[in-house]
Amino acid sequence: MGKLRLNPFSMPEAETEILERLLIEYGGPGLALFELAHAVETYVLASVLVSTAVPPATPSGLAIHLALCIAVVAVFTLVECIVARLRLDQALKFYAVYSTLLGLAGLILAALWGGIA
Repeated sequence: MGKLRLNPFSMPEAETEILERLLIEYGGPGLALFELAHAVETYVLASVLVSTAVPPATPSGLAIHLALCIAVVAVFTLVECIVARLRLDQALKFYAVYSTLLGLAGLILAALWGGIA
């Protein structure tokens, strides 16, 4: 989602949100090409993500691959709709505090389970 610059990773674009950056100059076919390119980029990145887990080797594997790609894009869309726009203080709390606590909990679990020396 960060590579696609979807919410909540679109904070650098928040200042120019009103002007829609370079897309304000485009309309009709030009804007359609930008939107189509973004849709293709979304599918390609979802396909790369799915291909790391399930390679599409057979026709049935291709159907599973396509279904998983649709599921990944649906999850991307769901997350983007749930966190429409995070403020900077909310993002800092989420990324710094919760990620640190989750990392420490994982380290403790790894030490207890795996026996870190």
